[in-house]
Amino acid sequence: VPFDWMWLVTSAQLIEGLFVGFAICFPIAFFVLLGATGNFIIAGLAILNLMFIVSCVLGYCKLAGWTLGAGECVAGIIVVGLAVDYVIHLGHMYLEGSHMGLETRKERWEFALNTMGVTVIAGAATTFFAGLVMQFCQIQFFNQMSTLIVLTIVYSLVYSMFCFMAFLYMCGPEGKVGNVRWVLARLRRKAI
Repeated sequence: VPFDWMWLVTSAQLIEGLFVGFAICFPIAFFVLLGATGNFIIAGLAILNLMFIVSCVLGYCKLAGWTLGAGECVAGIIVVGLAVDYVIHLGHMYLEGSHMGLETRKERWEFALNTMGVTVIAGAATTFFAGLVMQFCQIQFFNQMSTLIVLTIVYSLVYSMFCFMAFLYMCGPEGKVGNVRWVLARLRRKAI
């Protein structure tokens, strides 16, 4: 059997594996976000934000003419892990505002940006420059991985600071709305 035919089967399995990986990691990311924030609304908005980021990064790969090979498929799954970082920090601080006596969306939104905004930007800058350094590597895989890391960081920063925070400003939870413990307590009361 010629090598090209074997590689064709491998490539098809890699692409299938990428989408199976997405089918596994997005629900896991949702439950991790739900556990970290304790809020259904924040976790749902964060997952929506992650989908936007992954779509943009993979869309760039398509526009750049890259085929989905082994490196791109592995990087596609890694993108989800990198992209979740900023939204989880901002979402957590949004909810921490309630412990400071802040109940309205606007108050929590301002608190999240004031306490975590600079930290998110600093984290993005360090990861961005670390990824940028790999552009000087001689091996194509590292150049592509560098591009994917840099794109992921840029899209993550833009979407978390502008899209996710806009979602929170417009429809973020107020009071105990979406709180996992509060929802479960209400369901228990209705069941009794």
